[in-house]
Amino acid sequence: IGHGFTAGPGFSYSMWEALRQRSGAFAGTLAWYARDVTLARGAESEAGRALYAGGDFFQTLGVGAAQGRVFTAPDDVRGGPPVCVVSYRYWQRHLGGSLQTIGTVLHVDGVAVTIIGVASRGFDGLEVGPSFDIALPLGPELSIGGPSAAVFQPRVALLLVMVRLRTGQSIE
Repeated sequence: IGHGFTAGPGFSYSMWEALRQRSGAFAGTLAWYARDVTLARGAESEAGRALYAGGDFFQTLGVGAAQGRVFTAPDDVRGGPPVCVVSYRYWQRHLGGSLQTIGTVLHVDGVAVTIIGVASRGFDGLEVGPSFDIALPLGPELSIGGPSAAVFQPRVALLLVMVRLRTGQSIE
């Protein structure tokens, strides 16, 4: 990957933090990466796809919640309490579309994560191909992946980043 980085398609977490601190030039910034996880409710477990994203992810994209709420910047705190937003598809197929889903716990790789919302119908993430089952803020990844969580390793560049230009602003 060059420049001493060991893995990844884009930005390291420290690079993302530096960009975010200078994001005043943009209408919004967002970062994300996806990985496979094990999702469990009670004794049932299954493979799932987790989308880890910065706290402004949904707001920058203009994506709201079908139920509950999406996570925001205050939810994106390193080591903070793990919360997630489930995809509308996952909510329908695996949680029965129950209105009682909000506030319940889903285990992600063995760690209890509180469901705070259901993403808007039709939002399947930003990548072509596999859609996400759950979305979590980046900060709580420390609680799930522990201190060795790849996203926080300084020489691992996993994050994909997008910026939204201000109205009337050009790329040049």
